[in-house]
Amino acid sequence: MTDTEDDFATLTRAYKFNLSEYRVTGNIANKTAYELAQKGIEDRIEARKQNIGQNQQYIRDFLAKYQDTNKTLVDLHEKSKFIQSEGPRLQDEYIAAQQRAPAPAAADYTTLYVKGAIVLGLMTLIALVATG
Repeated sequence: MTDTEDDFATLTRAYKFNLSEYRVTGNIANKTAYELAQKGIEDRIEARKQNIGQNQQYIRDFLAKYQDTNKTLVDLHEKSKFIQSEGPRLQDEYIAAQQRAPAPAAADYTTLYVKGAIVLGLMTLIALVATG
């Protein structure tokens, strides 16, 4: 039992005892005691009602927030399902497009050397003709 439950149980025992004593003896002290115990019980009940009201409000606020968050999660899940279904298809299309595209021609260094040699030969020939 918690302190509040112990306190409530103590108040109910005091109320019961003092009420029965007052009815039997008519002692005013017992009447005052049971009335104070009754007030304490009513105060505890009211405090619990307020606590319940606060908890209910907390639950309503949480559910409202969760519904907003949940909508965002649902949207993200739908987008991820689209990516999961379309991603492999798009990847396959990309790979197929790469395979269809012609491979870039490899540099032919022999042709380059021959062209370079021809240019040098022509320059040499021009130089000889010009000086000669």
